[in-house]
Amino acid sequence: MITNKFTLSNQGFQQLQAQLYALSNQELNEQAILVKYDFTEWVKAHFELDSTQESFLDALPSKAISYLAENASFALANRLEIILEKEEKPIGVAGNKLIRPKPETSVTASASGEFEAEGRLVIEISY
Repeated sequence: MITNKFTLSNQGFQQLQAQLYALSNQELNEQAILVKYDFTEWVKAHFELDSTQESFLDALPSKAISYLAENASFALANRLEIILEKEEKPIGVAGNKLIRPKPETSVTASASGEFEAEGRLVIEISY
């Protein structure tokens, strides 16, 4: 179980990912399910967010949350690399934050039950 929070940065995300991928398959699948069905609360539980970041997360459209949750859950469940590319907010520049998940994944499946996922998920946060 992961009890500490991480910074919302690529380094913080890599630290969290290392702890997640050290879990058993069952524990990791449980985390992937939480990500899929309660993305916002899972992010709040695992990252140090200020009130502005929490408000932004809470205000995201449900379709955006669903897309992020589906992609992140898939990547976690299959132990794929997840990269958070987050630029720092320019000082004195007003504007919207843009979150762009970019899945770079592929799967191979067969009628005999074989399944393999590969690739990575890049989540870009910019201003």
